[in-house]
Amino acid sequence: MAMLIHSSLMVEMTELVFKTASPSYDLDIASSTDAVRLPVGTTAQRPSAATGIIRFNSTTGKYEGCQDGSTFVNLAVTGDTPTISKVSATGDGSTTAFDFLARHQVQ
Repeated sequence: MAMLIHSSLMVEMTELVFKTASPSYDLDIASSTDAVRLPVGTTAQRPSAATGIIRFNSTTGKYEGCQDGSTFVNLAVTGDTPTISKVSATGDGSTTAFDFLARHQVQ
């Protein structure tokens, strides 16, 4: 069990539990009906990428995460693209249009 020594220093702990009598995970808040506030910052304020991190990007107005330890991607939300994807390409400078579900065009 860990103890909070100071607001910025915590000693090792095995679980962090809020409002849950029998936790199933290291961080378990499933019994709460409140919310979890994620970190918020601009694109320029992104932390070093690490696999599994999630934040809200105030520049783009979208939630984003890192799935590979190096690249931030936008997380899909209702009414948005239904996947998390990483896109990279090289080309000759010409323009190509892609039609996704007849709603989104990328050039």
